[in-house]
Amino acid sequence: MTLRDIDLTRVVSHALRYEPWLYELELDDESWAPVDQLLATLRE
Repeated sequence: MTLRDIDLTRVVSHALRYEPWLYELELDDESWAPVDQLLATLRE
């Protein structure tokens, strides 16, 4: 893994696990987020 991969992994983990509201992600009852919503958030 490259440093860039590790940084991306950390951001995704943080967005999904710890503070999804900061990334404006809407998690369902099982804590899943739509992939297209996650990708759009990461592009911003």
